[in-house]
Amino acid sequence: MREDHLVSCWDMSTNNPPDLGFRGLGNDGVSTGLVAATDIVQGIHGKSMATEFDGATEWINVPGIDDWPNGKSALSLCCWIKFTVNQSARGLIGWWYAADFRLRIGTNSVVDFRIGGGSAVSPLAYNDGSWHHVVGAFDISLAVDNVKLFIDGALIDTANWTTPIATIDPFAISNAGLDGSAGLKFAGVVDDVRIYDTALTNLQATDLYVASRQGRL
Repeated sequence: MREDHLVSCWDMSTNNPPDLGFRGLGNDGVSTGLVAATDIVQGIHGKSMATEFDGATEWINVPGIDDWPNGKSALSLCCWIKFTVNQSARGLIGWWYAADFRLRIGTNSVVDFRIGGGSAVSPLAYNDGSWHHVVGAFDISLAVDNVKLFIDGALIDTANWTTPIATIDPFAISNAGLDGSAGLKFAGVVDDVRIYDTALTNLQATDLYVASRQGRL
Protein backbone atom coordinates (compact mmCIF):
# COMPACT_ATOMS: atom_id res chain seq x y z
CA MET A 1 0.00 0.00 0.00
CA ARG A 2 1.48 3.34 -1.06
CA GLU A 3 0.97 5.23 2.21
CA ASP A 4 3.42 7.86 1.00
CA HIS A 5 0.52 9.09 -1.18
CA LEU A 6 -1.87 9.41 1.75
CA VAL A 7 -3.06 13.03 2.01
CA SER A 8 -5.42 12.87 4.99
CA CYS A 9 -7.37 10.23 6.91
CA TRP A 10 -10.01 10.17 9.62
CA ASP A 11 -10.69 7.11 11.80
CA MET A 12 -14.22 8.39 12.59
CA SER A 13 -13.86 7.49 16.28
CA THR A 14 -14.98 10.94 17.47
CA ASN A 15 -17.75 13.28 16.35
CA ASN A 16 -15.14 15.89 15.31
CA PRO A 17 -12.53 13.54 13.80
CA PRO A 18 -8.94 14.83 13.64
CA ASP A 19 -6.80 14.36 10.56
CA LEU A 20 -4.52 11.39 11.34
CA GLY A 21 -2.52 11.54 8.10
CA PHE A 22 1.24 11.38 8.56
CA ARG A 23 1.71 14.68 6.68
CA GLY A 24 0.19 16.50 9.63
CA LEU A 25 -1.94 18.81 7.48
CA GLY A 26 -4.48 19.38 10.24
CA ASN A 27 -7.52 18.82 8.05
CA ASP A 28 -9.76 18.18 11.05
CA GLY A 29 -13.46 17.43 10.70
CA VAL A 30 -16.18 19.73 12.06
CA SER A 31 -19.48 18.00 12.73
CA THR A 32 -23.06 19.19 12.61
CA GLY A 33 -25.69 17.40 14.69
CA LEU A 34 -23.52 14.51 15.91
CA VAL A 35 -23.50 13.49 19.58
CA ALA A 36 -20.55 11.38 20.71
CA ALA A 37 -22.54 9.49 23.34
CA THR A 38 -24.97 8.08 20.78
CA ASP A 39 -23.37 8.40 17.36
CA ILE A 40 -19.94 6.83 17.98
CA VAL A 41 -20.41 3.08 17.48
CA GLN A 42 -18.47 -0.13 16.85
CA GLY A 43 -16.23 0.06 13.80
CA ILE A 44 -15.07 -2.45 11.23
CA HIS A 45 -13.10 -4.53 13.70
CA GLY A 46 -12.83 -4.90 17.45
CA LYS A 47 -10.17 -2.23 17.81
CA SER A 48 -12.03 0.58 16.06
CA MET A 49 -14.96 2.92 16.50
CA ALA A 50 -16.98 4.58 13.74
CA THR A 51 -19.59 7.31 13.25
CA GLU A 52 -23.27 6.63 12.64
CA PHE A 53 -25.23 9.26 10.71
CA ASP A 54 -29.02 9.64 10.86
CA GLY A 55 -29.57 10.67 7.25
CA ALA A 56 -31.32 13.86 8.29
CA THR A 57 -29.36 16.34 10.43
CA GLU A 58 -25.87 14.85 10.91
CA TRP A 59 -22.79 15.34 8.75
CA ILE A 60 -19.13 16.43 8.84
CA ASN A 61 -17.34 19.18 6.91
CA VAL A 62 -13.54 19.29 6.50
CA PRO A 63 -12.88 22.95 5.67
CA GLY A 64 -9.10 22.57 5.30
CA ILE A 65 -9.43 20.74 1.98
CA ASP A 66 -12.43 22.43 0.43
CA ASP A 67 -10.64 23.17 -2.85
CA TRP A 68 -7.74 20.70 -2.60
CA PRO A 69 -8.48 18.66 -5.80
CA ASN A 70 -8.30 21.71 -8.05
CA GLY A 71 -5.95 20.92 -10.94
CA LYS A 72 -5.10 17.41 -9.74
CA SER A 73 -4.77 14.72 -12.41
CA ALA A 74 -5.14 11.70 -10.10
CA LEU A 75 -6.53 10.89 -6.67
CA SER A 76 -8.55 8.33 -4.71
CA LEU A 77 -11.33 8.46 -2.12
CA CYS A 78 -11.82 5.55 0.30
CA CYS A 79 -14.12 4.65 3.18
CA TRP A 80 -15.95 1.82 4.94
CA ILE A 81 -19.76 1.95 5.06
CA LYS A 82 -22.59 -0.06 6.62
CA PHE A 83 -26.32 0.62 6.25
CA THR A 84 -29.75 -0.99 6.00
CA VAL A 85 -32.09 1.84 4.97
CA ASN A 86 -32.89 1.96 1.25
CA GLN A 87 -31.82 5.41 0.04
CA SER A 88 -30.88 7.35 -3.10
CA ALA A 89 -28.59 10.29 -3.93
CA ARG A 90 -26.94 10.39 -0.50
CA GLY A 91 -23.43 11.66 0.02
CA LEU A 92 -20.67 9.44 1.39
CA ILE A 93 -17.45 11.44 0.98
CA GLY A 94 -16.21 13.99 -1.51
CA TRP A 95 -16.49 17.45 -3.00
CA TRP A 96 -20.02 18.47 -3.92
CA TYR A 97 -22.05 21.06 -5.80
CA ALA A 98 -20.93 21.80 -9.39
CA ALA A 99 -17.69 19.83 -9.61
CA ASP A 100 -19.14 16.44 -8.68
CA PHE A 101 -16.12 14.54 -7.33
CA ARG A 102 -17.58 12.10 -4.84
CA LEU A 103 -18.46 8.68 -3.56
CA ARG A 104 -22.18 8.42 -2.91
CA ILE A 105 -25.17 6.16 -2.57
CA GLY A 106 -26.97 6.23 -5.91
CA THR A 107 -30.46 5.11 -6.86
CA ASN A 108 -31.93 2.48 -4.52
CA SER A 109 -28.79 1.91 -2.45
CA VAL A 110 -26.27 1.22 -5.20
CA VAL A 111 -22.81 2.80 -4.77
CA ASP A 112 -21.32 5.13 -7.33
CA PHE A 113 -18.14 7.13 -7.87
CA ARG A 114 -18.79 10.26 -9.86
CA ILE A 115 -16.41 12.79 -11.32
CA GLY A 116 -17.90 15.38 -13.63
CA GLY A 117 -19.87 13.49 -16.25
CA GLY A 118 -18.21 10.13 -15.61
CA SER A 119 -19.87 7.79 -13.14
CA ALA A 120 -18.84 4.23 -12.19
CA VAL A 121 -21.84 2.48 -10.60
CA SER A 122 -22.30 -0.81 -8.76
CA PRO A 123 -24.92 -3.15 -10.27
CA LEU A 124 -26.07 -4.23 -6.82
CA ALA A 125 -27.44 -2.48 -3.74
CA TYR A 126 -25.35 -2.57 -0.54
CA ASN A 127 -27.92 -1.88 2.19
CA ASP A 128 -27.43 -5.37 3.62
CA GLY A 129 -26.24 -4.36 7.10
CA SER A 130 -22.68 -5.58 6.44
CA TRP A 131 -19.47 -3.59 6.25
CA HIS A 132 -18.27 -2.72 2.73
CA HIS A 133 -15.05 -1.03 1.68
CA VAL A 134 -15.48 1.53 -1.10
CA VAL A 135 -12.72 3.08 -3.23
CA GLY A 136 -13.07 5.59 -6.06
CA ALA A 137 -9.91 6.13 -8.15
CA PHE A 138 -9.33 8.66 -10.94
CA ASP A 139 -6.32 8.98 -13.27
CA ILE A 140 -6.68 11.36 -16.20
CA SER A 141 -3.52 9.95 -17.85
CA LEU A 142 -5.44 6.80 -18.79
CA ALA A 143 -7.08 6.93 -22.22
CA VAL A 144 -10.03 4.77 -21.14
CA ASP A 145 -11.50 3.45 -17.88
CA ASN A 146 -9.93 6.26 -15.87
CA VAL A 147 -12.79 6.41 -13.34
CA LYS A 148 -12.81 3.22 -11.25
CA LEU A 149 -15.03 1.94 -8.46
CA PHE A 150 -13.77 -0.80 -6.14
CA ILE A 151 -15.91 -2.47 -3.48
CA ASP A 152 -14.45 -4.92 -0.97
CA GLY A 153 -11.18 -5.06 -2.89
CA ALA A 154 -12.71 -5.90 -6.27
CA LEU A 155 -13.08 -3.69 -9.35
CA ILE A 156 -16.84 -3.21 -9.82
CA ASP A 157 -17.21 -0.70 -12.66
CA THR A 158 -15.33 1.86 -14.75
CA ALA A 159 -16.18 5.05 -16.63
CA ASN A 160 -14.39 7.77 -18.60
CA TRP A 161 -13.80 11.44 -17.88
CA THR A 162 -11.29 13.53 -19.83
CA THR A 163 -11.43 16.92 -18.09
CA PRO A 164 -8.97 17.89 -15.31
CA ILE A 165 -10.50 18.38 -11.88
CA ALA A 166 -11.58 21.96 -11.28
CA THR A 167 -13.36 22.62 -8.01
CA ILE A 168 -13.60 25.09 -5.19
CA ASP A 169 -16.38 23.04 -3.64
CA PRO A 170 -16.63 21.96 0.01
CA PHE A 171 -15.54 18.55 1.22
CA ALA A 172 -18.09 16.68 3.32
CA ILE A 173 -18.64 13.29 4.93
CA SER A 174 -22.22 11.99 4.82
CA ASN A 175 -23.62 14.92 2.88
CA ALA A 176 -24.08 15.93 -0.76
CA GLY A 177 -24.30 19.64 0.00
CA LEU A 178 -22.57 21.86 2.52
CA ASP A 179 -25.70 23.96 2.94
CA GLY A 180 -27.39 21.16 4.89
CA SER A 181 -30.00 20.46 2.22
CA ALA A 182 -32.60 17.92 3.26
CA GLY A 183 -32.58 14.53 1.56
CA LEU A 184 -28.87 14.48 0.69
CA LYS A 185 -27.37 12.95 3.83
CA PHE A 186 -26.31 9.32 4.27
CA ALA A 187 -28.13 7.16 6.82
CA GLY A 188 -25.62 4.61 8.08
CA VAL A 189 -22.16 4.10 9.58
CA VAL A 190 -18.87 5.39 8.14
CA ASP A 191 -15.37 4.32 9.16
CA ASP A 192 -11.74 4.89 8.05
CA VAL A 193 -12.07 7.74 5.53
CA ARG A 194 -8.98 8.31 3.36
CA ILE A 195 -7.78 10.56 0.53
CA TYR A 196 -4.78 9.67 -1.66
CA ASP A 197 -3.08 11.90 -4.22
CA THR A 198 -2.78 8.98 -6.64
CA ALA A 199 -5.16 6.60 -8.37
CA LEU A 200 -5.00 3.32 -6.46
CA THR A 201 -4.40 0.29 -8.66
CA ASN A 202 -6.42 -2.90 -8.49
CA LEU A 203 -3.77 -4.51 -6.29
CA GLN A 204 -3.51 -1.48 -4.00
CA ALA A 205 -7.28 -1.31 -3.56
CA THR A 206 -7.30 -4.98 -2.60
CA ASP A 207 -4.36 -4.55 -0.22
CA LEU A 208 -6.05 -1.58 1.45
CA TYR A 209 -9.27 -3.54 1.90
CA VAL A 210 -7.48 -6.48 3.52
CA ALA A 211 -5.16 -4.39 5.71
CA SER A 212 -7.90 -2.12 7.04
CA ARG A 213 -10.28 -5.03 7.60
CA GLN A 214 -7.61 -6.70 9.74
CA GLY A 215 -6.79 -3.50 11.64
CA ARG A 216 -3.25 -3.26 10.28
CA LEU A 217 -3.42 0.43 9.38
